[in-house]
Amino acid sequence: MKHSAFVKKIVAFAAITAVLLALALPSGAFASTPKASVPLSDLVKDGKSIGFMFRNSSYFGWSGIALEVQVYAKDVAHTSDRAVQLGEQIHDFASKVSLAVDPQAYYYDDKDSAGNPVLPQGVAPSDLYRFNFAGCGETIQVSKQTYEMLVLAKQMYQKTDGAYNPASYRLVDLWGFSSRTNLGSMVRDGSLPYDRQWDDNWALPLPDQKYIDAFKQLANFDLVQFGDNGDGTYYVTKNCPDVTVEGVSYNQWIDLGGVAKGYIVDGVRQILESNGFGHYYVNCGDSSMAFTTYEDGSPLEIGLSSHLLTIWGAEPYASIKFANVSISTSGLYVRNYTYDGTTYSHIIDCNTGRPVSQDVQVITLASKLDGTTFAGEADCWTTALLVRGKDNLIAFLNNPTYTNTFEVSGLAIGKGANQVITNLTKDRFTTIFDGFVLATDVKVIDGNKVVIYNERAKDVDSTKTIVLIVLACCAAALVVLVVVKVVKKGRLTAAQRITQVRADKLFKKPDIAVYMLVALLIAVLFGTFFGAGNGDAPQVIKVKAFSGHTLFTYNVATNQYYSTPNEQYKVVATQSGNVVTVRVESNDGDDFNVIEITNDNGKVVAKVVDANCGLHKECVNYFPAITTKKGTIICNPHGLKVVADDVGNDYILI
Repeated sequence: MKHSAFVKKIVAFAAITAVLLALALPSGAFASTPKASVPLSDLVKDGKSIGFMFRNSSYFGWSGIALEVQVYAKDVAHTSDRAVQLGEQIHDFASKVSLAVDPQAYYYDDKDSAGNPVLPQGVAPSDLYRFNFAGCGETIQVSKQTYEMLVLAKQMYQKTDGAYNPASYRLVDLWGFSSRTNLGSMVRDGSLPYDRQWDDNWALPLPDQKYIDAFKQLANFDLVQFGDNGDGTYYVTKNCPDVTVEGVSYNQWIDLGGVAKGYIVDGVRQILESNGFGHYYVNCGDSSMAFTTYEDGSPLEIGLSSHLLTIWGAEPYASIKFANVSISTSGLYVRNYTYDGTTYSHIIDCNTGRPVSQDVQVITLASKLDGTTFAGEADCWTTALLVRGKDNLIAFLNNPTYTNTFEVSGLAIGKGANQVITNLTKDRFTTIFDGFVLATDVKVIDGNKVVIYNERAKDVDSTKTIVLIVLACCAAALVVLVVVKVVKKGRLTAAQRITQVRADKLFKKPDIAVYMLVALLIAVLFGTFFGAGNGDAPQVIKVKAFSGHTLFTYNVATNQYYSTPNEQYKVVATQSGNVVTVRVESNDGDDFNVIEITNDNGKVVAKVVDANCGLHKECVNYFPAITTKKGTIICNPHGLKVVADDVGNDYILI
């Protein structure tokens, strides 16, 4: 009894203490915190909260696809119940999609007696795994998410005449680009008869033609049937016959990776809007995204990635402002290898059974968030347009059904040029970086966009080329005149030469006038075309990471600057008189660059004055100071650029 009374006293004391603490602590002290599986954080700009962010990199198995969602709502902190609930909904939805379509079983070497992969204990087979290892004529039950993705995939397969084809996965695997064969150190060679050994350069010898021919027969998505059972369950049936090569049978495999990221973006949008959030940014895997506007209604500036890669990723070629759009990008640079001088990419043309070798390298497509188009559809279109090539891209842009619905920008390899082919008008591009040329012009005729393509567009300054040609012709003409005159003089008699010398003057008045005009022309030409820039003073000096993130911006006119460091860099800027000193360091402290910007009444000089990027320090010793717009200083080892321009907007790279 004594023990019972003692316990009662302890319980009563604990209850009173809890009540007192609840009254004493400020409101919100016991606010809900995000679950470990729902990583949330606040979004802060200029020291003020502008909303919260969800970011998780654990989707699609070992592929590690990241999903980032930024919600712009000033009054909603990431620890609030509303934010946590939203994060849970997003995570649950993305997890269901990931688990449904991830072909995770291909990662393992364990086989059963029939040669099929055996999943480790505790790993559930995905819908696609069960379909891919089902026999011809077999029907399996699938999730609602898988069914909806199959519906969209079949629609886009038909709309693109098979250029987007989820049934290409056997061919993708054959060429070494599936999850089973494209995991770096996790590669398992020899598990299938057609596997080849990766060489020291991470390239594969080409597959035998007999496998290409056989697997083309498996790329028949028309034979994949699926439907709604009417009771909340869904099914898919495999009807494609197996093929046999050297006594080994192979069945049809499909992959919905080409639509899954866009499908997730569309699903997250629906979750956000159903919860009353109308200002957001959603990014799945960096290739599929959606953006409405910031809360103040301002647009997002997107940096379009090119096929040119640095150690920091894809080099951007243009930046464009977008609002209320979904955006998808596909590129041949994403996964490829070079064997015997030829580069092979992960996108397969099922008509040939081989990786596409088109002149179009990257496609970015934007579609309006008006309920008529979706991110998943845009993902399929970008893949299909890469398969079709440049001529079909131009035809697509000139089809009123599509050019008035989508805004598209593609990069093609011309005759020595990186050509931008787009139905965006020139005023939509903030800038096109050096090395790229706008090869199209857009006219509006009868309310429709008409894209005009310039096949001869080059990636060099045509004006300078013309000047060089003119100067070369003048020099050649001068040489010819001198030779003719010398030959003519050689034919004169001695008496004639003496008489001519007495009559000739070294400089006649017409000669002096011609010489002065020629000298003036040469001075103007060299000053205009070969001088230091175009003579215009820059309005903005920026320090950028190769990823496209602007780390530091200095406004020449207002003498104001601000920094936006990220997870890789920290920036410290100080000002003394008319000199701003910017020190950019890696967050681990190993790398640094010091930039000095001098502003003498609008005359700006920007120079890298110190760095620890090796013995040569090209950014310090070899790049001249920036004094005009379009000037650039590059530090390749540290992945940094100092650029001068006449615009001041930052952008997100896609």
